[in-house]
Amino acid sequence: MLLHNIQSRLTASGFSMTTTFITQWKRRIKGTLKKYRLTYIRWRNGFGSNELQAALKKLGVHRGDVLLVHSSLDRLEAFTGTITEIITTLQESVGPEG
Repeated sequence: MLLHNIQSRLTASGFSMTTTFITQWKRRIKGTLKKYRLTYIRWRNGFGSNELQAALKKLGVHRGDVLLVHSSLDRLEAFTGTITEIITTLQESVGPEG
């Protein structure tokens, strides 16, 4: 919305922008904002494997349980580890029997 307003005002004042330029500009701004947002979230609310395992125990997950996990990685953006560490933590929580 904001970018559309800027584009409209610039066009009305006689400044012409190509659609390609505007699209690239939007992508660059969105990417930069997403990077800063992710950095802030991890700084403020970051958690690692130990915290994830503690949360699973608090939820009542025990060895031998079966978990079906369906999640978007965007929802785990505060996790400070890697995707592999998330899977490993889930597997360790249920053990080889789960």
